[in-house]
Amino acid sequence: MSNGVYLAIIGNNVSGILASTIFKVRLELEGQENVRIVFIDNGSTDDSSSVALRTGAEVKKYSKVQDLDVLMGKALGDAIGSDRDINIFLDLSGENDADDAISLVRAAIIQGPNFAGGWINPRNENGKIGCLALDRKNLEIMNVSKTDLDAFIERMLSSNDYRKNMYKEIVKKRSKMKERGRQSFNPHAIMRNLRRNHPLKFYGGLGLLSVIGAMATGFYTVDYFYKNQNLYYPTAFGAALLIMIGGFLLVAGLMLNAMNVVEERVRAMKKWESASEDFRW
Repeated sequence: MSNGVYLAIIGNNVSGILASTIFKVRLELEGQENVRIVFIDNGSTDDSSSVALRTGAEVKKYSKVQDLDVLMGKALGDAIGSDRDINIFLDLSGENDADDAISLVRAAIIQGPNFAGGWINPRNENGKIGCLALDRKNLEIMNVSKTDLDAFIERMLSSNDYRKNMYKEIVKKRSKMKERGRQSFNPHAIMRNLRRNHPLKFYGGLGLLSVIGAMATGFYTVDYFYKNQNLYYPTAFGAALLIMIGGFLLVAGLMLNAMNVVEERVRAMKKWESASEDFRW
């Protein structure tokens, strides 16, 4: 069982995304006890620190922009002193987000004693840290000292090593949310994208149309029966068939949508593995 989670979020002028990042992490770790979130304000000129305080996070504010190695060294010391096993360092300047931190926390919890650390690279050239995870307890068992970790972080932040990792093991996460926003005006491409990324809307919409058709056909069948005192079988069978088709499409949409959600969760769990092959100290 993990003895809590320490999350350090490093950012500069990130008030627009900070609240959603913190709240998403809190929501995902709701069942996890002893969670501590610290926002390290690297010389922001906006209200990033105020936003972090309103979300319940601790704030360590620097009036001037600091080098990342300095911030990471202090954050690492603070994490070790917090006595929490799972330590996550998230740098928002590299466009890494709450999903990265959550995926590493889940990996640490699931793998337990087999997890020492993980690293998800930055997604742009502005970031160097990306998202880094360390399991303090397991590292102590492996006799890895803070000096070893400082050396690793210094190597990770060096320009040459950073560029090597950036282009060798770059994480190319294009979330389905972004893919949905890049739809072509080609009707065929729009329908294909809708079927692939929004199965509930696609199949559910078709199912709803089938049910509406069944209702219209049913009304016509009832009206015909009252007027002629005779059941018109073609429309009666058509209404029954449309109801069955509509029900099938609605169930199919629900199942495919659930499969998409599970697939996204599995990818988030496995993402750190492909992004941390160079994680060595």
